[in-house]
Amino acid sequence: MKLGRWLLIGAVLTLAVPLFAQGPPDPRQMEAERAAAFDEADADGNGTLSLEEFKTFESLLRQKMAQHFKDANGDGAAPPPLPAMDPERHFKQLDTNGDGAVSLDELQAERPRFGRGQPPPF
Repeated sequence: MKLGRWLLIGAVLTLAVPLFAQGPPDPRQMEAERAAAFDEADADGNGTLSLEEFKTFESLLRQKMAQHFKDANGDGAAPPPLPAMDPERHFKQLDTNGDGAVSLDELQAERPRFGRGQPPPF
C-alpha cells in the first residue's frame, strides 16, 4: 500500500519536473488554496469531507494545479495531466480514524514533506 503511494508520488514528481522550470509555486499560497478547496468541497459545512465531497475536493485541486502550471515553461503546450489515484482507495487511506470522513488535519498528516520541511506542490 505504501509502495503504491510512493509510486504515485514519483509519477507526479516526474511529470511535474518540467513544470517547475520557473520554480515551484509559493508553498503558503498552495496551502491556502488547498484549504479553500477543502472549504468549497465541504458542502454540508461540518469540517470534514465525505467520499463524494472528497471527490469534489480532488477535482478542485486538479483545476487549481492546471491553472498554476498552464504553460509554465512558455512552450505553448498544456502540462500533462496529473496521474489519478482511485478516489475511494485514497479516501480510505486518508481516513485514519475510520469515521467515514476526512478532515483537513488527516489530509495534511498524510502528505510527506519534501526538502526543508516544505510540502510538495500537489
